Amino acid sequence: MLQSNALGADSIAGDRDEPILEVTGLQRRFDETTALASASLRVRRGEIHALLGENGSGKSTLVKILSGVLRPNAGHVHWEGQLISLRSPRRAQRVGIATVFQETLVVEELSVLDNLFLGMDGLLRKESTRVEEERRAVEVFDELGFRGFDLGRPVWTLSLADKQIVTVVRALVRPWRLLILDESTSALDREVRDRLFGLLAR
Repeated sequence: MLQSNALGADSIAGDRDEPILEVTGLQRRFDETTALASASLRVRRGEIHALLGENGSGKSTLVKILSGVLRPNAGHVHWEGQLISLRSPRRAQRVGIATVFQETLVVEELSVLDNLFLGMDGLLRKESTRVEEERRAVEVFDELGFRGFDLGRPVWTLSLADKQIVTVVRALVRPWRLLILDESTSALDREVRDRLFGLLAR
């Protein structure tokens, strides 16, 4: 699932009909295997898209290209009308692309709060205080219905579902413009999924 627009963001400038993201002719090969062949996608502000396909159809490869994890062998990515190279995850984050992967990517020894803002050094973290980080984290957990979630708790003590919630919240606390969920809700129960989808719809 991909969605554009940010929680609590200012009013969006520009024409809603103009795509925030447009990819054309993306290809990715691994040796003799073609994982993605001439993929195209257009996402406008405020839209929600679902990428559907069989295993091996290239969904995760496309997500990894848009997240800066992989580079395409061919094709173009336009962000807000400008040709862009998403050469690294940090580059994708800088333009406002936040991704929650299917794998539960957390640092077990760190606290919930430290996991939420992991990797933001040099982006916005240097401009925020610990109090501001806690306030933002509480705000997002509350919106998902997890009031009182223990931010100081070591992540290794959490259940698999709660670890996945942490990865979702980690994406939402960032100043995202485009949110990508790569089957990341599979570890969540139906009630939590419904709250998340309701939040994205709003």
